[in-house]
Amino acid sequence: MHSATHLDSTTVPSPGLPEASPLAGGDSMEAPTRLEAFMKANKITPVALARTSGITRQHLLQLRNGKAEPGRAVIAAIVEGCRKLSDKPIKPTDLFDLGGE
Repeated sequence: MHSATHLDSTTVPSPGLPEASPLAGGDSMEAPTRLEAFMKANKITPVALARTSGITRQHLLQLRNGKAEPGRAVIAAIVEGCRKLSDKPIKPTDLFDLGGE
């Protein structure tokens, strides 16, 4: 039988959570991504954007938290979804940092 005393939650990171983040759901000490900041500023919910853009909420969460890099089709879908939901002329660079390649 294994002893649970060696599994101290302060030294073992939780699976799926970044080490720097004490809370789940994107509440980390890092600056928000452009997408996350735009969504908050325009009161766009993740559910609404996922439905409008045709991507899963899980993938959107990864993008919002900077844990995934979107492909061209996903960028186009999210930009179009944000345009519809905000009624603003959004460019891809408003939502994503595309200069790091």
